Amino acid sequence: MLVAIAPVLPFIHPNLASAQGRLNLESPVNQRILEVCKGELNAKVGAEVLLNNNSLREYYVSQAETRIRGRGDAAKSGKSQTLLFDCMININTDRITKFNLSNVTATVVKGKEATAYVATPLNGRLNLRKGAGLSYPIVGKLVDKTQVQLSGRTSGNWAETLDGHWLYRPYVRYE
Repeated sequence: MLVAIAPVLPFIHPNLASAQGRLNLESPVNQRILEVCKGELNAKVGAEVLLNNNSLREYYVSQAETRIRGRGDAAKSGKSQTLLFDCMININTDRITKFNLSNVTATVVKGKEATAYVATPLNGRLNLRKGAGLSYPIVGKLVDKTQVQLSGRTSGNWAETLDGHWLYRPYVRYE
């Protein structure tokens, strides 16, 4: 008598089936995990952190754990901070098993105020934002070739204008 034996495959949670990739924000499980990680992030920073949803990535760790990495922006005491976080969580208990936070601090270079020009692809417009990051609201737009005065303060790929707004540095050319 022949008996067919089916192979035993490990259970992989359907929301975490990819080894790594963009975080599926539609998934209720991922929303719950993200809220736990965001709560820890807010507690460590001491301020509300606005997450950049385009930066959120999930990494499959094991059947019981997943990892979420991403970038967020926090405004504390009138200063903007860009943060990188790495949150590993047990998906069965919603307990954080590992949490790392690094601060991408804004820097001020004294005496380095500069005049620059907007250089967008296809003669487009460059958004001015309230803070250094995509999660901050747009407060204005600059057309291609517009002259702009920069304060010398930067945060990652962002530069501050003399009037306190932020723009994306790859679309700026210096004199």
